[in-house]
Amino acid sequence: MGLRVTMRERTHQRNRSPEGRQNALLRKYSAIDISVQSLYSGGMKMSFDVDGLRLRQLRVEKALSLRALGERTGVAYDTINKLELGHRPARLVTIRKLADALGVEPKELMKGEE
Repeated sequence: MGLRVTMRERTHQRNRSPEGRQNALLRKYSAIDISVQSLYSGGMKMSFDVDGLRLRQLRVEKALSLRALGERTGVAYDTINKLELGHRPARLVTIRKLADALGVEPKELMKGEE
């Protein structure tokens, strides 16, 4: 996928309105962005299942409410609640923030990772 413009495309671009040229460029760059994103995210797992019971156990041991843990980590208390209930997966950065606040390794909060 090159950025080389053929003679036909140049002639076509000259005959287009400025808005048409801008739209064509946006489509071209959007395709490039999608290709780059798929290159970097291809095969990389973006979210992980959290051991909600372990998360809640650690939070209670530290005597933290959902809101208090949320304030310490910058993670919304509603998100923490959903993680504890197993209603959603978490991004790795979220798991890392929670683990740091609870004084454990991130793998301790991940399902199947002991």
